[in-house]
Amino acid sequence: MRKYQQLTLAIMAVVSFVAFIYYKHEYERLRYTLQYMETFGEPPPLDKEMSQQCLFMAQLRSATPAAEWTTVSPDIAVYTSFWDDYSGLGEAKLRTIALISNSLHPTNDLDVKVSYETGEYVLASCEMEKAENRNHVRGASDAFHVVYLVCSPVYTKDTQHLHTVAPYLVQFSTEQGKWTDYKFVHESDSYKTMLDKSAVCVPPNTSPTHSLNYVEFISFYQVLGVKKFVFYGNGLTPTTRELLNKYVDEMAIMVEEKSFNYVPALHSLQSGEGLKTLEYITRQVVELDCMYRHRDAFENVIVLSINEFIIPNQKQSLLEVLKSLSGASGRGKAVSEFHLSTQKVCVDPQHGISQPSNLLLSQQTRSAGGLAEEGTAILRPHLLTSAAGRLGAPGGVMEQHVSPASAVVYKYGHCPTTDTHSDVVHLPTRIKFIDLVEKSVFYRKWKVANIPF
Repeated sequence: MRKYQQLTLAIMAVVSFVAFIYYKHEYERLRYTLQYMETFGEPPPLDKEMSQQCLFMAQLRSATPAAEWTTVSPDIAVYTSFWDDYSGLGEAKLRTIALISNSLHPTNDLDVKVSYETGEYVLASCEMEKAENRNHVRGASDAFHVVYLVCSPVYTKDTQHLHTVAPYLVQFSTEQGKWTDYKFVHESDSYKTMLDKSAVCVPPNTSPTHSLNYVEFISFYQVLGVKKFVFYGNGLTPTTRELLNKYVDEMAIMVEEKSFNYVPALHSLQSGEGLKTLEYITRQVVELDCMYRHRDAFENVIVLSINEFIIPNQKQSLLEVLKSLSGASGRGKAVSEFHLSTQKVCVDPQHGISQPSNLLLSQQTRSAGGLAEEGTAILRPHLLTSAAGRLGAPGGVMEQHVSPASAVVYKYGHCPTTDTHSDVVHLPTRIKFIDLVEKSVFYRKWKVANIPF
């Protein structure tokens, strides 16, 4: 009888111990959940679609805060804000890329609140400044303009200690007490080195794009020495993103995706003739954002569509092209903008339509018009965003046209048989670049994955 009592007690002890461990685990899980909800709020319903911004933040490794349009009023929308040493004398101001209606003077009734990491905030006074525009293509909008809102924080006696501190967040309002959501303020990355580093920014695509197009684009510009790629809008295909997540470190490059949600004011431009204006505005905004985002970390930035390829005629990298333009005196280091000519080309109708399994660079093409400057430029952000560069002071902005003998931007497109083309046929003579792309890490990984397109 005594043995059975001991066995029963042992079983009860084991069961009690297991129950204790289980309930302790459940208690810790519940406590963690309550603490999480208290800190971050209640999670969205399971049946709610994941937001586009959440998808962007979950992919790749983003080194800078996210960017998206915020509507301040029906006439004003803001994109990104930068803490900018406007005068070059340490008197920093807040510079925001904005879209306004043509007839509006937004600073008349615009309120701005600048917040700091300490939780303190100050109001700011703003003025409008015309933004740079290097796009030579017709299509400028009479209804909308891209501008800078340059704002100066107004410090009181109690907030004077914030004068030397960079702000953390900013809000805008045109109605009393009705503020927009917070937007991050981008600070300078002056601790980074920018020597001979290049970044490429790609505006949102207006048509479906195959994974191979991204693979070819990234591989080609990696061959040319580009170290960073920033894709705006819907950006990369899932296949391309998956491959980049696996091999971006092996490729020794950086890749980011930035959202580009279209504000209500631009919805009317997303069809018909307005589409050209929409692309015009989008490219200008992407260029400004790209320039300020990389002003202290990259010496050169270029805005290119996914179907645009800079082909050096004699050199093999962008750095070699720029060095050849500098000459023996090295004056090219002072040039702020290198303007490139563009040659539109399309697949020769006699050789069929380009297949998604073929590289664009390997296609036989015909010219679709003559050489022309269409706004593509290699920009030097550290010069363009300086006080001298922005104000056009002596020694500031220096532009240099790149001769087609040095490099040309080839812009690929579809050519229906009804179009008229010149007789200039472009054979795939750039064999060295095709060969280098096919030998690149990213292209080989794509081929190994056995992805049809």
